[in-house]
Amino acid sequence: MISQIDNKTGALNERLEQISQRSVWERLTDRFYGYDYFISYRWSDGRFYAVSLCEQLQDKGFDCFLDSTDFGAGVNWKSVGDQSIRKTSRLILVGSPEVHASKAVSRELRVYRSTGKTIVPINIGKSLTDIPVSSPLLEYLDRDSIWIPEPISALDEGPSPPTITKLVSSFDLERNHARRMRFLRTTGIVGGFLLLLAAGAILRLWWNMPGKRTAEALGRLRASGLTIHRNTDDPYSGQFEIAIREPPAQFTSILQDLTTLETYNDVFSLDTNMSLIGDLAPFKPLVNLKELHVAGSDLQSLSELSGMRQLTTLVVAQNRQLQDNDFLVLTELQQLRSLEIDGCSEVSNQVLGYLAGLPLQRLWINSCRKIDIEGVELLANLPLTELRMKNTSVIINARLIQLVDELPSLRTLAVSPQDADPDALQMLKTHFKDQGYRLDVAKTRTDF
Repeated sequence: MISQIDNKTGALNERLEQISQRSVWERLTDRFYGYDYFISYRWSDGRFYAVSLCEQLQDKGFDCFLDSTDFGAGVNWKSVGDQSIRKTSRLILVGSPEVHASKAVSRELRVYRSTGKTIVPINIGKSLTDIPVSSPLLEYLDRDSIWIPEPISALDEGPSPPTITKLVSSFDLERNHARRMRFLRTTGIVGGFLLLLAAGAILRLWWNMPGKRTAEALGRLRASGLTIHRNTDDPYSGQFEIAIREPPAQFTSILQDLTTLETYNDVFSLDTNMSLIGDLAPFKPLVNLKELHVAGSDLQSLSELSGMRQLTTLVVAQNRQLQDNDFLVLTELQQLRSLEIDGCSEVSNQVLGYLAGLPLQRLWINSCRKIDIEGVELLANLPLTELRMKNTSVIINARLIQLVDELPSLRTLAVSPQDADPDALQMLKTHFKDQGYRLDVAKTRTDF
């Protein structure tokens, strides 16, 4: 049995090798013209189907991109893949049962969707029509586009003739081969080749400069004692989390290095005890930050956040000097999905009014004692999945039950049990009794 699997894998690898045999000229022009079809698939169960599909489309005269064949040794597969995706005419999604677990496929769909071009899903065994609600692919599938059904047996048999016919007949764009020939007729083989060599040299120089600057900046930052971690969600990413735990001796130079990394989108998360720095002004140039953690500080203002429009996570907990008006800047953070203001004791209901219209999914307002049910009612219809508001002036009563009903996405709720209406408390427990829901009404400490 093992020998049969090895033989099958070996044969498949030989077919991949044959597909990948492209001339130097074709590989150079691919960088400019892209491909007719980019085939996105899950390696574990969609590989055979994808290879067979690529072979048949190539036999029909189409140029196809398969990540397992068109990446050379030492190549940055993400940058090359992004470039190929953006310049490809159509993207085919091989919808195998395990495709929903593939981060690579999700990333390819996101990049391709940003171009506004058409995704062609191949629905194998209803793997895409019976799509899990939690699937990251859900937002990229357009029900009005071309969908091609295939039986589950196609994973072992390859694409059916009707599938190939539909892909060929639906392709109404100029093929890459014709574009190459037109280019050759216009510029001449020699002139075009020299032009591509010059462009390649310029591109290599441009690609290498950010990488070199990033490496130098990271080296200096680490030498300064900063804690730097790679993005834990994607260990192959160039993105970094940076934590400042001690006052840096040369803060000006450190800021310059942070800005260098930010220029190339390498810093996505900054976590620091702001009492070491004083305020947010030094970080104003970091306009591409997605996460900012500045808890336990003495911030007097949040105005510098107005330039950080990419923020999705903001933690300003236990900044007791902040007033309601300081949070008006939140209205400008249209990407904000997670907010923690625990222990900001001076804020009131007014702050919650600033959150209207934001895509907020996670909100912590524990120990904000000036917030009561009237303020929390301002959160109605937000896409909240988690709301924690212990040690506020919110009590468990009929108004709170009504509010919970107006937050259909809510799965986690934390609220203090003091002065709770017994009937309302029981209704709340009943509402959250299903698996996957969490209700926290236990007493907690109050020493924020």
